[in-house]
Amino acid sequence: MREAVKILIEPIKATWAELAKQANTTHLIIKLLNYSIRTPYYLNKLSESSIIDNGAQALELTQLADESLILGKASSLILKGNSESVLYPFLVSYWSVVECSFDDLMIRLIMNDENLNQKLNNAGIAIKSDLQVGTELWASEIYGKLGRKTRSKLEKEEGNVSEFKKHRALLKIFEINLEFDKNKVVHIEEFNQIRNCILHNQGVIDNKAANTCPNLKSMVGQKIRIDDEIFVNCVDSVRDYTLSWMFALIYSPYLVDAMKKDSKNPYSA
Repeated sequence: MREAVKILIEPIKATWAELAKQANTTHLIIKLLNYSIRTPYYLNKLSESSIIDNGAQALELTQLADESLILGKASSLILKGNSESVLYPFLVSYWSVVECSFDDLMIRLIMNDENLNQKLNNAGIAIKSDLQVGTELWASEIYGKLGRKTRSKLEKEEGNVSEFKKHRALLKIFEINLEFDKNKVVHIEEFNQIRNCILHNQGVIDNKAANTCPNLKSMVGQKIRIDDEIFVNCVDSVRDYTLSWMFALIYSPYLVDAMKKDSKNPYSA
């Protein structure tokens, strides 16, 4: 069991660390922009004070004040009219961490499941590869084919396929039951669609995003406003979503002895 924890659970801890780093870095950038706006006033006050009696220092301080004024004006323009230039990259990176982490989890499952072929057969999926079995390249190729076949199957059965449904279906093949709050599932897909619009449509909400997420319909043709509460909901829900993976793994056959028999996954209905 200890080996399974190391292989499957510890990488999720790394995911949380990376998500926190992304959020903290963006928070720091915004804080620095705000300080940049305030700095010129205090530098000018300092240059006028009697504390500075050295001519060279006074000149250097004056130049610094002039430069900080330029930076302060630029910072003000960013925060007041172009803050998406800071926040859009954060949103894309934040979701990318989640996508990469899920991919990594699936590849680890494929590489370490002794009953992989049986589970794929049970799911009606026959996947062959010319690569060396057990290698990461082999697992990546298997996962790519598995993901495409799973999505295709879901689209035939349900039409639009959310990321949550795809993730749940993929984990189900490995007897892992992914459960998550329905309201937060909505946030997850909204985040995914917003991320797609940022990447492919300069942040303008398109019809595809609106058809997938009804809450976005009123925004079609408009840039998503970064002060919209949807961003707070999405960021919080994405963080919780990765936590639900951990509980799904803990209550799976891989870690069957990790919890008491009468315990219950907190994300289950």
